[in-house]
Amino acid sequence: MNMTIAQKIFLTIAGIMVFSFLNGVYAVYTITSSSHSIDVVATDLADANTMMSKINFNTLVLQY
Repeated sequence: MNMTIAQKIFLTIAGIMVFSFLNGVYAVYTITSSSHSIDVVATDLADANTMMSKINFNTLVLQY
């Protein structure tokens, strides 16, 4: 197969662009799934913080 230098350069650049595109898609997917996980953790921490405040208040009432 006789390929010219221009064809080899074009194929190399096309391959790099395809892999760059796939890497970008994977990065967006990872950020999106991480964002969802962070929302779940933040909600759980807020609920835990509210529960701890109630426990502290009830403990203070019992001590009084």
